[in-house]
Amino acid sequence: MKRYKLFKISIFAIVLSLVSCNKEFLDTAPTDAGGITTVFSSAANAYTALNGAYYIIFKRYGGNNYGGHQAIMIGIDGMGEDYVHTGSHSRIRDAYRWRAHTNATHRWNEFVFEHYYELIGNCNMILDNIESIPDNPELVEQIEGEALALRAWAYSIIIQLYGSKYVGGQTNSQLGVPLVLSAQSTEGQARATVEEVYAQITGDLDLAYDKLEGKERAFKSHIDQRTVQLLRARVALTMEDWAAAASYASEFKNDYLMSADEYTSGFNNIENKEWLWGTIRIDEQSNTFGSFFAVISPNFNASTIRNNPKAILDRLFHAMSDTDIRKANFWEDGDHGYTPPSGKVRPYTSSKFLAKSVSNSGGDVPHARVSEGILIEAEALAKLGQEDAARDVLFILANHRDPEYVLSTNSGQDLLDEIYFQRRIELWGEGFRWLDLKRLEQDLDREDSNHKSSYCVTKYEAYGTSRWNWLFPQSEVDANPNLIQNDL
Repeated sequence: MKRYKLFKISIFAIVLSLVSCNKEFLDTAPTDAGGITTVFSSAANAYTALNGAYYIIFKRYGGNNYGGHQAIMIGIDGMGEDYVHTGSHSRIRDAYRWRAHTNATHRWNEFVFEHYYELIGNCNMILDNIESIPDNPELVEQIEGEALALRAWAYSIIIQLYGSKYVGGQTNSQLGVPLVLSAQSTEGQARATVEEVYAQITGDLDLAYDKLEGKERAFKSHIDQRTVQLLRARVALTMEDWAAAASYASEFKNDYLMSADEYTSGFNNIENKEWLWGTIRIDEQSNTFGSFFAVISPNFNASTIRNNPKAILDRLFHAMSDTDIRKANFWEDGDHGYTPPSGKVRPYTSSKFLAKSVSNSGGDVPHARVSEGILIEAEALAKLGQEDAARDVLFILANHRDPEYVLSTNSGQDLLDEIYFQRRIELWGEGFRWLDLKRLEQDLDREDSNHKSSYCVTKYEAYGTSRWNWLFPQSEVDANPNLIQNDL
């Protein structure tokens, strides 16, 4: 099975560590029992293997479009309505047009599937061998906790892409994705149900939370217990388990929120205290034209930035208060002052994410922030009918971003819409919008906006059509007779 081959080779490849400014390598080892024994002969070796799993998050899969999870973040946001292409020269264009995920032979589709299952395979290899490590039980437990959390995180994304939506309070027997839980699996597996996949995700996260109790990570590129708590809240929200989502997210409203100056400083520094988890990118690992900032920033000198600076939906921009610091990251006239040489100036362009310089596309990438936890709690409380509490929680974030914001008086759907609006402007560009449209059963609506039909192609897509579930790559369907394809 093709996916198994991807699993098997990656953990033994030479890997570049995320966690140091120095390059740290895992020696190439053969894919046999002897090689496995070497990798897991000590906790230190196993920790380096764990670094290899984290490396996959930003690993480049060939061309510039395929820069790991960071590229997928851009693609997922680009499939929504809030992220706008202002020119025809574009990478990840077919995702924006809704053509990549609906084409079983499209390279982008294959890359996304390959990326997350390769990460899952590496985590499985670690978990298969974790009990054989003879030393340093505290570090071994930490490695196990992080591998469980990474596997859960990967599954939490692909189930939303390729599987049907989870519906709270139902059996959720609809088809999900293949649930591969061991690197020893060599047979093509059928799709597990949505319920089974989410049960595995929540089980992994709960166990990871226990394993990471009291463990201190050396770098924020690794997952710690607080990150697991936010991921658990995120998953509970997707499962429409409002009580659990509110409970898991309840502590984040007491955490640090970045200042206005920090919010407009470029979203490229993991040392920001509001970031719970992110990818650290040193210059040697920038991937140059394949990096996150080589697509979404306004200042790196790349052709896709010069000719297609990325913008916010015009009506979303105008809905923001002028006193909201988040509005300061978008420019109605496009004149943000960061345009690279010969670059186009286009309306509503973003300066939220800044590359290190016009010639350096480096920068850290956020995967989890405190503000998301606050938004999760507010939404879950509103769904539970605890509207006073929901308004109070929402006020903490909204007033911090906009000192003129006053406590909401909305209720019912109006209160939920206000929370969704805050979520859209807070998390723009961070890989959530299309996932939110799907979980909230909302239509894609790019009509009467700054989306141009010639660039985006798909202007409107009613929720519930077959296009809301990604097609599995045809290569996987061909290799696995048990894999049922989604409807075209």
